[in-house]
Amino acid sequence: MSQSKRRPTAKPRRHWYNPALGAELPERPDSTSVRRARQRVARRQADRRLPRLDWTWLVIGFAVIGVLATAATVLLSASQGTPSRAAILLGTPLPSPRAVAEAAAEATARPISMADLEGLNLKAWDGKRRLTILLMGLDKRPGERGTGFRTDTLIVLSLDPTTQRIGMLSIPRDLRVPIPNRPETLYPINSAYVLGELERPGYGPRLTAETIQYNLGIPIDHYLVLSFEAVIGFIDAIGGITIDVPSEIVDNEYPDMAFGYDPLYIPAGRQLMNGELALKYARTRHQSDDFDRTRRQQQVILAVRQQVLRGDVLPGLILQAPALWSELSKGIITDLTLDQILSLAWYVKDLPLQNIQNASIDQRYIRAVNVRGETLLTIDRERIAELMVSVFGENYNR
Repeated sequence: MSQSKRRPTAKPRRHWYNPALGAELPERPDSTSVRRARQRVARRQADRRLPRLDWTWLVIGFAVIGVLATAATVLLSASQGTPSRAAILLGTPLPSPRAVAEAAAEATARPISMADLEGLNLKAWDGKRRLTILLMGLDKRPGERGTGFRTDTLIVLSLDPTTQRIGMLSIPRDLRVPIPNRPETLYPINSAYVLGELERPGYGPRLTAETIQYNLGIPIDHYLVLSFEAVIGFIDAIGGITIDVPSEIVDNEYPDMAFGYDPLYIPAGRQLMNGELALKYARTRHQSDDFDRTRRQQQVILAVRQQVLRGDVLPGLILQAPALWSELSKGIITDLTLDQILSLAWYVKDLPLQNIQNASIDQRYIRAVNVRGETLLTIDRERIAELMVSVFGENYNR
């Protein structure tokens, strides 16, 4: 297509970023230092660069909620309505009445196929304007309570109904950025969640969304937060995933779920991974960096998508739906209603892969700044608009 060959023109609105730090930051380091730093990063990545992927955390978000909610609705539609928004926000499990258990037991007597979905009255999302969702993976261990935790993964998902495209952007968790109403310093972007929770319980997801909007200029409409447990549970539920590991991974300092160490070794080659190992593969970074880490996360999600689309997997999910949803919903926080999730999932399933554009904020869009003698990595505002346009389109900030 001729349009794809043209260099996109960045047209950011002037109001979307208030450079409050401009007068306080020292001059950027000399070009030689920056160039050498970028060269070091490039060399570390050269032997492990992954191919461009067509899908990212959209699959884990909509697969965990969309597929399971769809399957649950098949079994629950006769006896239950949509749960309240508050129930979803609090992560409370959906009730599993005896009638549902009996229906599931009866279903085991015959094979379940996609034909069972034909009677389900689902409507695809019919939005007239762009819808943008911030997907967050929460660094929360089993048994930990509350919501004051840092985000381990940040991905912006944006659906544009006018072009029928989905844009997805991965954000390194250690980028330093200003946080709204706190312009006096640069914070790690993954600390916005815990700062919001400290300000008032339940504000963490929203402050994170406001921080992303403040720094990237794309309005965030909704958020969806997943815990480690939800990711592990879902991957186990689909029978694990197969990953082609490009080079062996040795991480003797991989953190375990009790804040100790759990040495990790994954040989190169094709590996069948359960949920725990897949999460470790996606999270480890002591051998590499955040940029390589985001690529591995995308590789995991592509494998999840491939597994979910297998004809022998979805019927099993339907059978397990009430128990799975009851368990996994404990690790999900969102301001989307179940109706919205279902309609979005129904809309997304019909989009061809070529309509999905994904990227990450890598070293090309990052610059080093010196703050009180410490070198910090922050967004290069002279270049980031170009990336936003290429991923989301010229109207991304409307």
